[in-house]
Amino acid sequence: MKIGRNDICPCGSGLKYKKCCMKKDSTLAIPKNDFSVDEIISFLEIGLKNINSVNSKVSNISVKQIKLLNGKTLECQFYAESENSIDLKAEISSVMGALHGFFKDDSFRNIQLDYYAVRAYNSSDIEIMHAISSTESAAMIGNGKAIDWMKSTIFQENTKDYRLAIAKRQISDIENALRKVIVNRLSSKHGSDWFRLSLGKKLFEIIKGTYKNQFGEEIEDGKVLIEYTFVLQLKKIICTNWKDFSDLFANKIEFENLISELNEIRREEAHNRDVSVIHLDRLKIIYEFMLLGITEKYSGIIPNYLIDNWKIQLKEIMLPKPDLPYSDSDVLNETNQQLKLIKSLTNLQCLINHIKNREDKVKSVVVPVQKKKTHDELLTILLNYRILHEELLESGKKGVLSIVENKQKEIDEYSKKLHEFSKRYVFEES
Repeated sequence: MKIGRNDICPCGSGLKYKKCCMKKDSTLAIPKNDFSVDEIISFLEIGLKNINSVNSKVSNISVKQIKLLNGKTLECQFYAESENSIDLKAEISSVMGALHGFFKDDSFRNIQLDYYAVRAYNSSDIEIMHAISSTESAAMIGNGKAIDWMKSTIFQENTKDYRLAIAKRQISDIENALRKVIVNRLSSKHGSDWFRLSLGKKLFEIIKGTYKNQFGEEIEDGKVLIEYTFVLQLKKIICTNWKDFSDLFANKIEFENLISELNEIRREEAHNRDVSVIHLDRLKIIYEFMLLGITEKYSGIIPNYLIDNWKIQLKEIMLPKPDLPYSDSDVLNETNQQLKLIKSLTNLQCLINHIKNREDKVKSVVVPVQKKKTHDELLTILLNYRILHEELLESGKKGVLSIVENKQKEIDEYSKKLHEFSKRYVFEES
């Protein structure tokens, strides 16, 4: 909004603008370059492709495409030199830092950014990593705070080492959970000789032989021998004694099919071969099927550090308050009604961005299977909370006071719900 000469100066002095900051503003104002968006993007692309001529420590960036998303997010796609997770994040850091360096002076009238997005592709034109940072986070790179930048940036990975690490952890969780449940239920039913009595002679001798081949001696202790079983052997033990495990799994046929599929993925993971995105998608389904029922009956069966890490990450996301341009007193004490509305709407837009940022970060957190329901509920609450604020923003622009007041009442009620949920599941658990 353009401030009139006779309007009250927004600096808070109480004087008219022409008697206060008008001359100062005209003196200090930095002229903004009135280039088109396409021209600005073209300048940026040339700069990134030739950045080594400006900074010899940085390699030229092989830009694939640069585009403006939703008017507020600049996305740079590039071909990465590396494909492993750590080196790739370093490359993305360089790209993100260069983007912010180009726009940090806010000198382009046609582009006013809130976020930078960077997508890295390999030589086969497959996306292997996606990162998104706020402009404030990207500024940390140039200030030597790369670790802080990494903490505040949302990453989605598709590197080979990342996929393999996810597969190893999930397969290990499934196998160990099945072993613990087998020991618990069959030893309770059959006593100390449970392993021999519940397996059948052939499978019992095979597993004993596996142990003997490795250590040169025979034992019959089931709590030791169970650790030397393979996936398909675990399947056979459970299916042979299905009545003892039927309450943990939804369906026997589905259990058998998913275990067989798990074994195929297990072969790829065990030999450090490429675990594909399709493998991971299927593994997620298997993981939830196998562990959902188990974790309801055995709360400590998944390593505690996974749950603790989930709690800590949610706390770090939910605790920080939004950094709004104007304080409550700035808005309440504003006597100029037009400026008051502008300040209120500006604060509201920043709050919406803050809630959206929370949503994106919550979506990026790895969720332990026993916390999936709670996690999904938090996402639903955040989504509805943001939608209410967006509706309030539109109502404010229309200037219908009754609608604004009703929408604000809805938000106040929903704020209580969000606070209670956060207190119970995020802050207290953390």
